[in-house]
Amino acid sequence: MIGTLWGIGVGPGAPDLLTVRAVRKLQEIDVLFVPDSGANRSVAELAARPYLQEHTRVEYLHLPMTRDKDELRAAWTKAAWQVFGVLQEKDAAFITIGDVSLYSTWTYLVEAIRQLDSAVKIRLIPGVPSFSAAAAAAGLPLVTGKRNLKILPYPENTLALAEALQDPGAIVLLKPAKDLNTLKELLRQRGRLNNATRVTRCGLPEQVIEPLAECGAGEYLSVILIPEEGDL
Repeated sequence: MIGTLWGIGVGPGAPDLLTVRAVRKLQEIDVLFVPDSGANRSVAELAARPYLQEHTRVEYLHLPMTRDKDELRAAWTKAAWQVFGVLQEKDAAFITIGDVSLYSTWTYLVEAIRQLDSAVKIRLIPGVPSFSAAAAAAGLPLVTGKRNLKILPYPENTLALAEALQDPGAIVLLKPAKDLNTLKELLRQRGRLNNATRVTRCGLPEQVIEPLAECGAGEYLSVILIPEEGDL
């Protein structure tokens, strides 16, 4: 009988922002899969580490940070076989930063595993999204009334970015570009720059909350919050 694979969202990175349900499952699980980009130690692992038990075996899945589709496809297939091998004997879990259903590497892993065996049982435990934690840290309301809230990864070109900023509702930009000058200029033209905030490494000791107007280059693990037009 094939085991169950749990996808666990561990929030933005602070161990005390994990849900009770996530902590309980981390304490129960025998094998934990952690994404490894080959760069720094996984933020997701650091968040989960305080709750792991002595019996828990941690295995790393090499998931490169690249846009090469062939390389990514090969990496996901290899990772799927690694997970599938464990599921032949027992349950396992995969942790991901933020929430499992929001721009998560978890989705690609599940797709690859289901290509191996569509009957594998999958269970999800949601996590605190980075933008919710960032808004709380900055003391900002994300949206009010029946106004829109747009959440999207940083657009790849100026036209797409300009179109995204047309919405008068609140806007959250994830995975910001290194060069923020175009964004700042577009917001300045709409009179929204002074209200925009960037939160970097939310909940961690090195957390930084600063006005977007004063930011230099983009930072890894940062979120940009743009309040509703004309409200703040």
